[in-house]
Amino acid sequence: MPSGGAVVRLLAWPAGRELASLEDGDTFTLTPIARTSTDSDGHYELRVDPSVDLGRFESEDGLVEVSLDVQAPEGQASYQGTVAPEEALGGTFSSRAAGDEVVEPSLPSELDLTLEPAGSVARSDVPADDDGLVHAQYVNLGVRWTNVGALFIKVTGVWGELQHLSGANAELGVGVASNNGSYSASGTVNRASDTTIGFGRHGRYTYRFFDTQRPYARYTRWNCSGTRSTSTVQPLAYGGNAGARSRSASAHIPPNQPRSRCAPYAPRTIHDQTVTKASTWATGAKTSSLIGIDLSARTGYSNTAKTRFDFVEAGRAVCGTRNHPAQRTEPGPGTLVVQMYP
Repeated sequence: MPSGGAVVRLLAWPAGRELASLEDGDTFTLTPIARTSTDSDGHYELRVDPSVDLGRFESEDGLVEVSLDVQAPEGQASYQGTVAPEEALGGTFSSRAAGDEVVEPSLPSELDLTLEPAGSVARSDVPADDDGLVHAQYVNLGVRWTNVGALFIKVTGVWGELQHLSGANAELGVGVASNNGSYSASGTVNRASDTTIGFGRHGRYTYRFFDTQRPYARYTRWNCSGTRSTSTVQPLAYGGNAGARSRSASAHIPPNQPRSRCAPYAPRTIHDQTVTKASTWATGAKTSSLIGIDLSARTGYSNTAKTRFDFVEAGRAVCGTRNHPAQRTEPGPGTLVVQMYP
């Protein structure tokens, strides 16, 4: 937690389409929309400037991508997320949909940040601004495999299929590094799919992860003084997705779940999981070769990113590792596993 007097700013990123139009090496600016200082205990409260037109930063899902930045003599910190314009200005958030899945803001209402050593690398070609704009440079990092789901079928007599259609929304982790070059996970962003992918039908004793490729980018940020602030690695806005693969999930097979978390199905019936949040896989985005760590990934459930089970034999059930599959409220059912009905 920062000490008293540290500067805390909320910076709005350009809208997704503007970021997607950048070419390798292009620079752009992040706009301050809120600013405050920590009190003697290191606490802070941010309020967005009501004079700022947040609409110009909105992406198609109605959210604004932001960075929460803290700068203090002992170091700095940054956290990536999204906010809803109406909520940020003191109103009530109204859910938006990407495709048919409700997309909610990812920036927590309360956030405790750990400071890292501040940057010291400077650039002479960064213009000095009196308005506090933060300059950033875009570098294309190519595509990375990211997880879109998993199947865990522990019995015979059931077919499973992961359906990933165009428009499916993914919540993907962001990596942030200070001047020491060591990346850590810090927030998430939402990215929509633009490709329909079929992963095929799978039967008994299936324990598989399913991935697609998404383009990633590095955004190196510079303060108005020309001093490097942070380096952020995240999936490219409007980058879409393509490609498909499956890989073993044998090391992650859930144990058998109790009856209270299971929904039994009769032969010739089907279970489609199209609501509630799917599990977040902490290392679902394979970025370690770029930044030394893998980042998180979560896709579904919705009508465009769903899991289907087709029951052939009796005595089988769909179970959740946290709650019953019908559970709608957080934390949802967790990972789905097909097993014998206990």
